[in-house]
Amino acid sequence: MGHEKSAKTLEEESGTLLQPAEATTFRTGVLTGKWEEALAVLPRLNLEDADHERRIKFLIYKQQYLEELEANNRKDALTVLRNRVTPHSTDPKELHHLTSMIVCNTKELLYTRSSWDGKDGLSRKELLKSVQQYISPSVLLEEDRLCSLLKQAQEFQRDRCMYLNDKSVNHTLLHDLKSDHSSLPRYPQLLLQDHDDEVWYIEFSHDGRWLASGSRDATILLYDLTTFLEHNDESSIRVSHVLKAHQGSICKIAFSPDDKRLLSCSHDYRVNCWDVASGSLLHTFAGHNDELTSVCWMPDGKSFFSAAVDKRLLKWDIEGNLVQKWYVPRVMDIAITSDGTLMYTIDSEKRIICYDLTKTESCTTLVPFETRSRVPTEPDMNPVKFIIQEDDYIASCDLSACNRYLLCSINVKESRGCIHLYDLQLRKMVQKYTGIKQFKYVLKAVFGGATQNFVLSGSEDGKVVILHKRTGEVLTSLEGHTKLVSCVAWNARYPDVIASCSDDRTVRIWSPQTPKVKPQLKVEHKDVEADTEEEEEEEEEEEESEDYERGSDMLIHSNSQDSCDDDSMK
Repeated sequence: MGHEKSAKTLEEESGTLLQPAEATTFRTGVLTGKWEEALAVLPRLNLEDADHERRIKFLIYKQQYLEELEANNRKDALTVLRNRVTPHSTDPKELHHLTSMIVCNTKELLYTRSSWDGKDGLSRKELLKSVQQYISPSVLLEEDRLCSLLKQAQEFQRDRCMYLNDKSVNHTLLHDLKSDHSSLPRYPQLLLQDHDDEVWYIEFSHDGRWLASGSRDATILLYDLTTFLEHNDESSIRVSHVLKAHQGSICKIAFSPDDKRLLSCSHDYRVNCWDVASGSLLHTFAGHNDELTSVCWMPDGKSFFSAAVDKRLLKWDIEGNLVQKWYVPRVMDIAITSDGTLMYTIDSEKRIICYDLTKTESCTTLVPFETRSRVPTEPDMNPVKFIIQEDDYIASCDLSACNRYLLCSINVKESRGCIHLYDLQLRKMVQKYTGIKQFKYVLKAVFGGATQNFVLSGSEDGKVVILHKRTGEVLTSLEGHTKLVSCVAWNARYPDVIASCSDDRTVRIWSPQTPKVKPQLKVEHKDVEADTEEEEEEEEEEEESEDYERGSDMLIHSNSQDSCDDDSMK
């Protein structure tokens, strides 16, 4: 924790050393750049095998080499590279990269190309952390270990406090953290009935002020929720803008990182970009030749990706220029990390694919996978980082704010779990969520809550379900919609507010507060339930005819059978 004098005093008074003298010498040698002293005691640190010693030496020699380059001692640096770094290297690519550093003629260029901040930065501390993984903690204690344990204890309690939905809770370890379901959005606050057809997608802006909804009626509605959120004034909710330009159903919408623009993609093969403040159409992007499936902004807000049934993934800038064209299996949804380096897609071949976007900056056309008519991109330029294969069709995905977890909505029977949580660092599924019915249609599940410790999803039985992310337990199930709930959204700025949209043509907003005037949730649909058998049959026929347009199981399940090559899509 940085209290070195206190630690020494405690050692003297207790007569017990915090760590062996050799470990102290090694630690000091690494942090002060006394490499020979550190290496001299290395054999006495009780390493498990020779490979660990080899790896530690390589990391130390690598640091020494970079520091010699930083000091412009090229002759000494070359000696270290030849006689020390090279004999202990096990990765030819890494060695080649280090060798290329010898031509860096400025410190700035060295720092950039090596991703290293110099001896006066944090590099020596990072070196110590790197070598500690090869040394037993009973010999060399991890830096700030007590702080790590205390932090883990706090995270443990937060993680097991099932209903915690407040990031500002002042939590100490002097007492157990407690919460109850009163913090969850459980009551219907608003019933919005402004669309003329099924509502397929909703999204809150990043600042929480706006709610956008997209419908089968080819329109997007923008609601300004400021007064409602700050003063709980339900009467203030009105449609601020009606966005009309599409000729087909709206399948996805996305606010730009600064919330000034809104993208909408449609079954009319086009992406539109709108000005949120005025509601005006800024640009139409026409590059696909089939129905759109997804759209996703880059973090800088200057470009975005769009995907469609035509097996093309297109990157655009906001001026309307096509920057990149990717030929890939049919992409159903896209997610991009907050630093813009990685992109995750889910495709028709039941896969989660991670792309390294740093490898694609100089490319205009990419073919990550071999097709009948195209040869794949060269291995060194191929952006595919890893692939996770699913057993069932993935309908949609959501990336956590920390970029570590991916939530995938799966079209399977309820008993097998309809939502899968993937740890992208471990590259495996770590949780399955049941309690949701999703077999036929495309539904959207999202992370939610003040610390994203909840999972929120709609269901084909008309329910909105809140689950605990770690345990998978269903915390509450909200009833009100009379048809399937296709999309849900959790307000990041106001974490006690969620929204849901449904095929019953409504959008509903929920919060922990009991509404002043309880919305009549089912009245407007009771007449439908009392209709004649003839009308019910007509309604069933209409739903069946909508399956393809919704991107439901007719669309999803046909993906693996699709044998059309890319040229036929032109």
